[in-house]
Amino acid sequence: MFSIRFFSAAALCVALTSTGAFAHHPVVITDIPPVQSLVARLMQGVGVPGLLMDGTVSSHDFSLRPSQARALTEADLVIWMGPELTPGLAKAVTVLAEDAEILELMALDGVVTYPNRDTISAGAAHDHQAADDDHHERAVSAHHGLDPHGWLDVENAIVWTVRIADHLAMANPGHAALYQANAEAGVRELEALRSEISGMLRSETPLEFVVFHDAYQYFERAHGLEPLGTISLSHAQAPSAARLDEIRDRVAALGEVCVFSEPQFDSRIVASVTENTPAITAMIDPLGASLEVGPDLYPALMRGIADRFATCR
Repeated sequence: MFSIRFFSAAALCVALTSTGAFAHHPVVITDIPPVQSLVARLMQGVGVPGLLMDGTVSSHDFSLRPSQARALTEADLVIWMGPELTPGLAKAVTVLAEDAEILELMALDGVVTYPNRDTISAGAAHDHQAADDDHHERAVSAHHGLDPHGWLDVENAIVWTVRIADHLAMANPGHAALYQANAEAGVRELEALRSEISGMLRSETPLEFVVFHDAYQYFERAHGLEPLGTISLSHAQAPSAARLDEIRDRVAALGEVCVFSEPQFDSRIVASVTENTPAITAMIDPLGASLEVGPDLYPALMRGIADRFATCR
């Protein structure tokens, strides 16, 4: 487990001696609502971080508008998940935010990472949660690439809270004590959230479910869940007619399984594979599309996901 150590001596030294430190607070830009929420919790009493994309669109297909490009050029600190989640943002971050510090969350030491899994066949459990589940920090397969949905494990949110606070303190030493206090409180809140979610999902009845795309590996592994299948081949590719026929047949054979759709994708696809089957459908939102942006979004998002899993049985 990640060892919590607030504000390393080196970070504080740099923060207190940096001639480039900001008099008030740095201009901070984040990519997705869950990241903005974690940063907003740390910046309470100082400022509000900016947000490039809301939760209503798939981050995988994101492209910058002119106003968002301007925000990047004015940033002092850009905090984002990384290019695997938003490939359309990778070049913009490098080119437009050339004077900013870039903090790529999935690349930080101590973060739980998993490779993308092969397509999971609906109706048959996959084999990817075998021998080394106990070892959270796994090497990422170069062939499969990194699964970028790391915010769905609260353990990562705890790691990021500490590390982001460290960087905010270096950029803005005048508020270092406040960032530290917010980080300490934030970690306690996240630890309580993790325990709360575990309690919500505790059941003697295994949950059988199918998801729209394989985005929930971090949440599943953290709480001992395992999907029966995915509807789409990938986040960037709509399922073919043949794939839909295959899923429909398998969903019908599974009986009363949960089929989760997402607000970022076409719910008609889910409807097409569950029509005239005993499957139970529910909306699950990995980005917080319906939630108010801010420090309360991340815990509300994670509770909402846990509630969907817990009640769709």
